[in-house]
Amino acid sequence: MNPLAQAPPVEAAQRLAVCRTCSERGFAPVIKSEICKKCGCFLIAKTKLLDSHCPLNKW
Repeated sequence: MNPLAQAPPVEAAQRLAVCRTCSERGFAPVIKSEICKKCGCFLIAKTKLLDSHCPLNKW
């Protein structure tokens, strides 16, 4: 298993769309990136990783 394997682009986009409606979505102004306040991950990266999951089980 490759921990850096990427999800298909359509799946990654769907995941990111779900994250962007979540109350746990935050923003890190220093690095200008959206983050998950629950797990601290950068959304743009987390949603692209095939074996990643939402800590709130939304995807």
